[in-house]
Amino acid sequence: MQTLNKESLYHSIMAGAYQVLKHKQALNEINVFPVADGDTGTNLASLMQTILEQAKLTDSLDSTLDAIGDAALMGARGNSGIIFAQYLNGFLMQIKHDDITVNDFAVGVCKAVPYAYSAIANPVEGTMITVMKEWAEYIDSVYESSKDFTDLLENSLDVAKKSLEETPNKLKILKDAKVVDAGAQGFIHFIEGFLSYVKTGKAIQYENHDDMIENIALDHSHDQEEHYRYCTEALIEHGALSSNQI
Repeated sequence: MQTLNKESLYHSIMAGAYQVLKHKQALNEINVFPVADGDTGTNLASLMQTILEQAKLTDSLDSTLDAIGDAALMGARGNSGIIFAQYLNGFLMQIKHDDITVNDFAVGVCKAVPYAYSAIANPVEGTMITVMKEWAEYIDSVYESSKDFTDLLENSLDVAKKSLEETPNKLKILKDAKVVDAGAQGFIHFIEGFLSYVKTGKAIQYENHDDMIENIALDHSHDQEEHYRYCTEALIEHGALSSNQI
């Protein structure tokens, strides 16, 4: 593909979401940061399942992108889900026309990085945000010489995987547990799914399978001392307030 149109972008995102959803349990098993409560896979699965079920392809570019972005925000759970949802929304906000070049894509993934960093109060390197940033920086450095989207995404996926492998060297808790960051691994799976559609043009056949994701109200028991017992989500609508003010 030399360009992505509305349909190919939509189906690529759906394929990426499905790829993450399929690895839910494996992501839970390596979740040790910020708390080893084994729910990063479940949190990302909530986000991805909501995208798959609620984001619809329409005749309008804007309404299609809005549907994806809104579904991501509504389905986001936990740090990993919130970061991913904000990153995806930051990217979608840069899409202005139904003929996306590798240049447009590079601009989008780079401008989305600050959205990921602003999603949480204390961003920590060696997590999903680091992989997002290094992946975007590489794309920005090579898009002009890339033949097409397959070339760009295949090469950038290798860079993202190397960034993932380095996460234990940036975060001691990961090194001690001998795992990579679970959220970052989820982001890698998303890129893999996105690339699979770009290469094949074959849209996924998604059905809601009960065994893919359990109810989100799961047990968060672990052996670390807690001061704040619950994860809480809220949706605020107010046209007069900026996100910084909120």
